[in-house]
Amino acid sequence: MKAELRRQHILDCAKKVFAEKGYYEAYVEDVIKVAHIGKGTIYEYFRNKEDLFLSLLIRSLEEWKRTVSISHQEIKTLDPVSYFRHRIKLTIIFLNNDRELTSILLKTGFGFNPHIQKLIGEFEKNLRKHILHDLRLAKHLGILRDGVDLQITTSILIGGLLMIAYQAILSVPRLSEPEIDELTDKFMVTFIRGMFKPEFVNQYIN
Repeated sequence: MKAELRRQHILDCAKKVFAEKGYYEAYVEDVIKVAHIGKGTIYEYFRNKEDLFLSLLIRSLEEWKRTVSISHQEIKTLDPVSYFRHRIKLTIIFLNNDRELTSILLKTGFGFNPHIQKLIGEFEKNLRKHILHDLRLAKHLGILRDGVDLQITTSILIGGLLMIAYQAILSVPRLSEPEIDELTDKFMVTFIRGMFKPEFVNQYIN
């Protein structure tokens, strides 16, 4: 097996282990067993459990960014609220499809344990950066309501999506396309009244 393929295989196996056991209850030996590799092999790619966990989160972040990316051509066809809905829907699809990652994020949590915060800090920072970019652009274009706090809104959006993942994704079998659309619309109706100026909201809500 080529080096990069083996590295990805180890990360895939680590995802299964961390999703099942959580960070603290998972051990490098568990990953070695699932991956069917020698003990020395894993240390050719990762220094320790922390490095393995961080590498997994970094890979997952890149996968999420690719999933929610929108081409310039698509952007031209979407009004601001539809653009926001499109990004939220793609995020829900991503969490729905990658339930192992969703389980890891929910078991790990954001900002509660100092050691865990250190581990996922880069992941959270980059996730926030991506969302903040959209919000700052919306503010620059005059779409957001006056006085909307971008940092707080970003935190609420992330927290809301994680709660959706807990209540409406992991608790049920894989969501269908109509169920994802319904979930996305409920999320939108809850958030957009407080975020966007009325003239943009009225186009979306009857």
